[in-house]
Amino acid sequence: MKELLQEIYTKFNSPNMNLYLNEAPANIDMPYCVFFLITHNVNELTFEDNINNYTIQFSIFADSATKALDLSEEIFDLYESCILPVTATKFVSMNLESSNLFKDNNTWHRVMDFYIETTTHKN
Repeated sequence: MKELLQEIYTKFNSPNMNLYLNEAPANIDMPYCVFFLITHNVNELTFEDNINNYTIQFSIFADSATKALDLSEEIFDLYESCILPVTATKFVSMNLESSNLFKDNNTWHRVMDFYIETTTHKN
């Protein structure tokens, strides 16, 4: 799981915002994005393999709805249907599951949940 989060971070290459895992530093300038592991479930696929289901949330914070939506397109273009090189797993898919935009005080917040599926060999 740690490697998966690292690969998500490594793939990110936007010159328009910074990306942080779990929490952004205090008093950071907008726009920025924070990503989190929301869920991780392991299910038996076969006698030899497990299927791993993850939900990763990207939270974009911006000073306008237009900017939040534009930046969410960058996230979508980077991660929708991408393949991440995670060792010891077969990376099956990464797809946008849901998204939402809302305003909290003067900050626009775009939330994007991606569903990820991998398979791993049982030990």
